[in-house]
Amino acid sequence: MIRAMRLLQSWGGVWTSIASFIFIWDRIRRYCPPELIRAFDKWTRRIRSFLYPYIQISINEFMSNNLKPHDAYAAVEAYLSVHLAKEAKRLRAETVNGGSKLVLSMDEHERVTDEFCGAKIRWISGKLV
Repeated sequence: MIRAMRLLQSWGGVWTSIASFIFIWDRIRRYCPPELIRAFDKWTRRIRSFLYPYIQISINEFMSNNLKPHDAYAAVEAYLSVHLAKEAKRLRAETVNGGSKLVLSMDEHERVTDEFCGAKIRWISGKLV
C-alpha cells in the first residue's frame, strides 16, 4: 500500500513537471521575438539530429502538383513486393494490367527492415491525408 502511494506521488510529480513545461513553452512562444524562436528551433534541431542520427525519406504515391502517379513510388513498391513480401505480416493485393497480374505490397502502417549496401533500412507504409 505504501509502495503504491509512493508510485502515485512520483507520477504526480512527473505530470506536474510536464504541465509546467507546456505552460512555460506556450509563454515563450507567445511573447518571445520570432527571431529568437527560430534560433532556438535551429539549435534544438541540431541537438535532435545529433541524438537521433536517422534520415527519413517520404515518397508520396502521387505528385503533389497534378496528382500524377509518382515513378519513385512505383519503383519502391515493386522493390518491396519482390524483396520484402515474405517478411511483412500484412500485405495488400492489387491487380494491374487489366487484372492479368497480381501485385503484393505492404499494407498501411506495416514495418519491415531491409539491408541495402550495408545500410539497414526500415520501410514504413503509411497514409497522410
